[in-house]
Amino acid sequence: MIKQERAVRTRSAFIKAAAELFDHHGYHATSLAQVSRAAGHSMGALTFHFSSKHELADHVAAEGRHRLTAVLDSLQAVSESPLDKMVRLSAAFADLLDTDCMLRASMALAHDRKQNDLLAELWLPAIGRLVEQAFAEGRIAPSISRGDVCALAEHLMRGASARRGPRLTPAGSPIRSAETLTRLWKVALAGLAVLGTGRIPEETAQGRLLTS
Repeated sequence: MIKQERAVRTRSAFIKAAAELFDHHGYHATSLAQVSRAAGHSMGALTFHFSSKHELADHVAAEGRHRLTAVLDSLQAVSESPLDKMVRLSAAFADLLDTDCMLRASMALAHDRKQNDLLAELWLPAIGRLVEQAFAEGRIAPSISRGDVCALAEHLMRGASARRGPRLTPAGSPIRSAETLTRLWKVALAGLAVLGTGRIPEETAQGRLLTS
């Protein structure tokens, strides 16, 4: 049992170290020797758990996918309008990009290995379903294209994912990507929502869409 627990900790240490290196330096510029040193374990231990850098990267990508899936599943279970939920999913993704190295590494790996990233694989399909629901409920003007709404969502999120590193206000306070994205969505929804009065959804208008 003790050996098994030690093996799990060692394996996790390699995955975490690899994620940090992939995030900062990319897949091609990261070597197994670097991962071994960063994790504080021998190269023999690394190759015992992972036969190649490709296999190690697969595990990092899978962990990022698992974390995003858990967040998306929890938020989609919330009872609210599809437009409000769309903003909440956007804010949650942006928060993960700011705070979760494993998700950023997964995105970087997809780019370096020319694969679909988690935004395309998981987030956009969820947004597409919410867009369809919003149209069905009459919350978006029928003159607006479904494809344009999805494209808007993707452009906003890819803009957020492209901005790397800490950003500060003139006063030195950190700027959360989720806050910026939510403000941008409020502007966009003013033109998308049709709720009889033509106003944006109440929750959106009052700025209550940020994840905790």
